[in-house]
Amino acid sequence: MQRSKLISQAVRSSTTPVTPPVVHLPLRHLFHPKSGFVEKQALPLPSDAFNVPLRRDILHSCVRSFLFSNRDGTIAHVKNRHEVNGSHRKQRPQKGTGHSRMGTKQSPLLVGGGQAHGPRNTRNWKRKVNKKVWALGMKVALSDKIRSGDLVAIPAPHIDIPRTNKLSRQLSNLKLLDRTLFISSDTLLHLASRNIPTIDTMTAEEVDVYDVLRSKKVVVDTQSLNALYTKIQIKAGEIEGDVAEPEEYGVETPSLSAQEEQALLDEADFVLDKQ
Repeated sequence: MQRSKLISQAVRSSTTPVTPPVVHLPLRHLFHPKSGFVEKQALPLPSDAFNVPLRRDILHSCVRSFLFSNRDGTIAHVKNRHEVNGSHRKQRPQKGTGHSRMGTKQSPLLVGGGQAHGPRNTRNWKRKVNKKVWALGMKVALSDKIRSGDLVAIPAPHIDIPRTNKLSRQLSNLKLLDRTLFISSDTLLHLASRNIPTIDTMTAEEVDVYDVLRSKKVVVDTQSLNALYTKIQIKAGEIEGDVAEPEEYGVETPSLSAQEEQALLDEADFVLDKQ
């Protein structure tokens, strides 16, 4: 009996899938003249942040906290009986008139009186979520995007001047015009995409779990990916530091050489250049 238990445990342990230490994400170039994406190298990402199992409860907590915290509490506001203008004297005597007793005209029972238990703009809608829960939610969201093929890693975008027309045409060729989130600190990319209603551009410090989930495609450059991973580590308590000053997490971020980059820009028909 003891031997059969040991054999069953050995078989179960041998069939258990082992999670690799890194996840390889193809590094692609955004402004390629023909196909747009060129898989030059694979970007190794740590599995503890980019290969996390799906946790719907964690995502629900993060999204609920984000939506409640951003709720505008000043939309509806009513006056109670102490805020309605007018005299607060008693309307009729307590006894002797044959009518029911009546207090001030600000009573909620009278027309023009105060509102009882109405909406007030003094309510605090913020819902707190722990830092470690937020970090796990971001890991789950990014891992789900990688598994579905909706996370694209690119080098720094090569934009000389912000031109919305050429950027829109390029993203249309790449089928990235339908709810795409760009995580980058490039100011020119932000200026070129701010008039495109289906494109959102955020920095690694601004992005939230809700922003990743509501987007169909997420395009992030290597520098912002480093900053985002450092932010996750700080929130999770794995390292100490400041989110505003991210550190490199040790993974090499490959990019095109100077000759390849110049040849790529010279041959492109719709690269955002000064012409």
